[in-house]
Amino acid sequence: MSARSLAVTFAICLAASPAPAQQPARDGRPLAKAGTASIAGVVLSDEPEPRPLRRARVALSGAELPVGLAAVTAEDGTFAFDGLAAGPYTLGAGKEAYITMTYGARRPGSRGAPIVLADGQRQTVTVKIPRGAVIAGTIVDPEGQPLPRAYVAAMKYRLDTSTGERRLVASQSTYTDDRGAYRIYGLAAGRYVLQTQPRLLPVPADTDMRLLSTAEIQQALAEVRNGSAASAGVNSDAAARAESPRGVTYAPIYYPGTPVAAEASTLTVIHGEERNGLDIQVQYVPTSKIDGVMISPASVPRGTLIWLYSADPSVSSGRARLTGPDADGRFSFNGIPPGQYTVAVRPSPLGGMAGSPPPQTATGGTMYWGFASVTVQGEDVTGISLALQPGITISGRVVFEGSRQPTVDFSKLRVPIPAMQMANSNMPMPIPSLQLDATGRFTIPDLIPGPYRFTRSNVPGIRTPVGSWWVKSLTAGGQELLDGPMDLRQSTSDVVVTFSERATELAVTVTDARGHPDPGCFIVVFGSDRASWFANSRRIAAIAPDPSGRFTVRNLPPGEYLAVAAADLEDGEWFDPEVLQRLAASAVKLRLAEGERKTQDLTIR
Repeated sequence: MSARSLAVTFAICLAASPAPAQQPARDGRPLAKAGTASIAGVVLSDEPEPRPLRRARVALSGAELPVGLAAVTAEDGTFAFDGLAAGPYTLGAGKEAYITMTYGARRPGSRGAPIVLADGQRQTVTVKIPRGAVIAGTIVDPEGQPLPRAYVAAMKYRLDTSTGERRLVASQSTYTDDRGAYRIYGLAAGRYVLQTQPRLLPVPADTDMRLLSTAEIQQALAEVRNGSAASAGVNSDAAARAESPRGVTYAPIYYPGTPVAAEASTLTVIHGEERNGLDIQVQYVPTSKIDGVMISPASVPRGTLIWLYSADPSVSSGRARLTGPDADGRFSFNGIPPGQYTVAVRPSPLGGMAGSPPPQTATGGTMYWGFASVTVQGEDVTGISLALQPGITISGRVVFEGSRQPTVDFSKLRVPIPAMQMANSNMPMPIPSLQLDATGRFTIPDLIPGPYRFTRSNVPGIRTPVGSWWVKSLTAGGQELLDGPMDLRQSTSDVVVTFSERATELAVTVTDARGHPDPGCFIVVFGSDRASWFANSRRIAAIAPDPSGRFTVRNLPPGEYLAVAAADLEDGEWFDPEVLQRLAASAVKLRLAEGERKTQDLTIR
């Protein structure tokens, strides 16, 4: 099997017993701790000549405020929070048409600096918020008429950490008015892609919208004039439909007028800018029918579902289409717009989606799967063959390294497996909890072969211990599987998950150019080898320092790393290879040995 064929299935972690739940207050809401400290300040516009902003919204949160506090600024832009307990707080401010900012943040969306209060302290702050950019224009239909109630979105490419792909995500959206006009305001400075899509009548997803031919229109007018449909004649009706074009639908259209996201123009705006005249004409696109047959080694199982997903990794897949085969295994999807798709029969180890029939099984309970890639270009697609195959089986054992062995009855443990998703796919793949036998062995049946990625980075045992144990390695055939995107291709029985009592520890302190602690940033530590720069890599860690500017990360695998303090990162950006390449230019290089504890000082400039 391939060197990394299994890693995604197994960041295996022992399930720790949950702590007893804290008893809530009698009214069901936790109470804020009263104190003698306070925060007062003013909200100003962020421009060359700042001015106070009235009726701005100010929010305060902190460990001592379970439900947070909110205020609205006075006519002079001032606000105050009194009776606060000592501790760190986060304060943010926003206003209609302005960008919401966190106190101490260097750009919208980035982390601000905490406000640390002592007993009796009165802290005064100033929060500046920039006016957002505006994008405006008109949406018209294929005939050039204004299109009311059309959806319009300003979208940005963002890294989807569940798949490792860059996807278009709506930042702000609106609907056109009765004149087809739209106005999107409050946009942060940056690069955007503009998308629109008309609202369709509520009809089933596989219903075709058909353009009437000239003959059909003439026939309808004749029926109205003569007061009888019979006057048009059966032959006339058949002739009209014979020359009628195929079904159509409205597809999402990207500015300046393309249905292909990759061909869209990028709009760059700055704070306070207003861009008008960004007009888009929507288009009809032809729809197609997809026909195929599911070939099963047994009779077609009851409740089998066939799924149709978008295969474009750069855009959201939306809702999947579902259908069922007939007794002979034949299936069809109607009303499909142009694009790349995946047709799939997939196993559902968790029992399927809510409300769905049982998963497809053959004799003996084996779950089967099948995939086919389909390109739709406006013509019907026929002859799709889904030959069902049994899933692969992964098995192995859990071992522990250390001066002592855990005293645990393996047969009573259920080991959760982190959520995973097939790489370059919009299909989530539910995986059940793992049951160990009395000797610590496990088996995971019915997996679909293919590449996978972890969908999150907070895997127990990687950054936080399970009890006193850390995940050290996951191997198959003696080769490490945790250090790259994973590719499941065939069954294997020699997987070894190793837990250890030892873990590396890197303690970092970050200061500004004047030597003062700077808690308003992220400290990013990442492997120097670009091969480890992928979503949810265990060799990438980004943590906000505490108010004293200190940060500690544990269980980074031995190797060479780069460490940098970054003040302008949005959540998850540290998994983006383009961002890491930029950070590497100013990073400090360091090396960690197995089990080593090291300290490192960083300065943010």
